[in-house]
Amino acid sequence: MNSLILYVPPPPWLIPVAAGESEAGYSKYVCAEVIPGSRVRVKFSSNLSINWLDVAASDGAVGASARFDFFAPNGITVLQPYEIKRSNYAQLQGVVTDPKSWASEVTPLSTWTCEIGGKVYYRLGKFGISGSARVEASPGAGSYTYNMNAGYGGEITGIAAYYIGNVLSIIPDTNNQTYLVEQKLPKELSVKVADGETGTLTNNIVPITFTIIEPSNGAKFPDGQTSISVNTENGIAGVKLTLGTVAGTYKVLATCPPEHCTSGAREVTFTSTAKTFEETTELRCELCDLSGRVAKELKTAFRVRAFNTLTNQYVGNLEVGYDKVKFIDKNGITKPAPDDMSIRIKNGTTDTAGFSRAYMTLGPEEGDYIGEATCNQCLGNKEVILRGHGKKIYIEVNAGKKVTLNPYDRDPITGEPITPLVRVKEIILPNENKSFTTVSSENHITLQAEVLPEDFAEKSEITW
Repeated sequence: MNSLILYVPPPPWLIPVAAGESEAGYSKYVCAEVIPGSRVRVKFSSNLSINWLDVAASDGAVGASARFDFFAPNGITVLQPYEIKRSNYAQLQGVVTDPKSWASEVTPLSTWTCEIGGKVYYRLGKFGISGSARVEASPGAGSYTYNMNAGYGGEITGIAAYYIGNVLSIIPDTNNQTYLVEQKLPKELSVKVADGETGTLTNNIVPITFTIIEPSNGAKFPDGQTSISVNTENGIAGVKLTLGTVAGTYKVLATCPPEHCTSGAREVTFTSTAKTFEETTELRCELCDLSGRVAKELKTAFRVRAFNTLTNQYVGNLEVGYDKVKFIDKNGITKPAPDDMSIRIKNGTTDTAGFSRAYMTLGPEEGDYIGEATCNQCLGNKEVILRGHGKKIYIEVNAGKKVTLNPYDRDPITGEPITPLVRVKEIILPNENKSFTTVSSENHITLQAEVLPEDFAEKSEITW
């Protein structure tokens, strides 16, 4: 006879479970990330099957049986084995299945482990199957030849493991918080005490002890303590932690008395991270891509802004420096920044809204003039790239709502500057919200625009 045991992994459960190694091809362990010594209920479904074929020269009878067992970590069979049998006369074949659902209480041992993917788990038990087959000759004289093939297998699905009794666990979004040194974390460090199978929060008052275990560095609870007891309310207890004076990782241990947390973990550890204000402040681009006429100062200032990622606030009184970096001509060739290119700083110290501004004067060639804004006090992101696109001819919509071609075309007779009528071919943004690419042979244009003041706080677009 042939044998097979197939394990089908379930979706994630309260206790993560995994298939263990096979033993002699007819058994398989089930392992879990579990606290040894805890009472655990294992639930699963199984489907035991027999398939057989008999080819006989004459009348005769064949039979096959299979048996399923589930062994606890201590080796005792905790579920009654069951068997399915099939017998019939020659020249018949068939498959018999017997699906069942099971639940069993086990206690995992610290010495009975399995390693899966380099991680150590504890065994909750072992599934096993066995089987047999037989051939019976029909009564009477004569000699007969029988060929029989029979196989049995078991499919195990929907494995779930639950702690029995009340369990202590961290409320996830209160762990792994990051905030500023010497400041209170945004959320309380919170735990819950709940039934391991149903998830129902306990109605009992449970004293939970929170203790700062490493390092201290001035970290404290509300009244300056490094250890505090907090009673649960509707199964939940929490406490505010003020981080220490030094940037780094802080750990807090929460402990539940064994008479209240009867299974699973009775201690859980929170990890929090303290960072300095400077390392969480970054320089951001607000308006960093502008266009204008070559050999002229751009009419709109570049705008960068200092922002703290933990407080979600803009930061004033930080120094921002500006430098020219390079020039990329219209053929894509990179060159040193020309002497004619310059940057004029309007306010090098960020204002109360976090803004710093500077104007760029472009060189004589068409292409991209690259500059850089730097905030050495912003350790999150220090640098922002500034890009000024230089064109010899561009269309400008000014505050008077006039359309001007710059430089002007000349009247062929009088030589006076004239403004031709053109149609917008393509709008390129960001582009000072003023400049457009046109077809010079077109003969009319209709535009409507609103020009915002250059110190407008947000980057805006004009809809045409």
